[in-house]
Amino acid sequence: MRAAVLDKLKGARQLPLLALVLLLGVAALLYLNANPTTAQPRGGTALEARMAQVLGKVEGAGKVHVLLRETVAASTTDGAQLADGAVIVAEGAGEIKVQLALQRAAKALLGVPLERIEVLKMGDGK
Repeated sequence: MRAAVLDKLKGARQLPLLALVLLLGVAALLYLNANPTTAQPRGGTALEARMAQVLGKVEGAGKVHVLLRETVAASTTDGAQLADGAVIVAEGAGEIKVQLALQRAAKALLGVPLERIEVLKMGDGK
């Protein structure tokens, strides 16, 4: 039985293509496991949603979106995620007063330096 299967595989014309596809798949899996911070499409985290809700209440902020840069904490055994940076996009961020208020609030919430928090004016989406 085993010999018959091997004989069929030896005669297959598409075996090199199958081997290449398999090799690329294994390489991709190894790459993704070695680089856990690889960007992957996902929904926002609970912390991002809570921050957006709170920051949206800042006077003049308007609609707010938050994206956190998260890393795995080396000091924990459970692989907890810690935010070490943030991008905040807000409708009212065109005013410096609103930008600074959002930046200070994010600093207080995350405990990261101000230079790791970017506050940008929301575009019209076109």
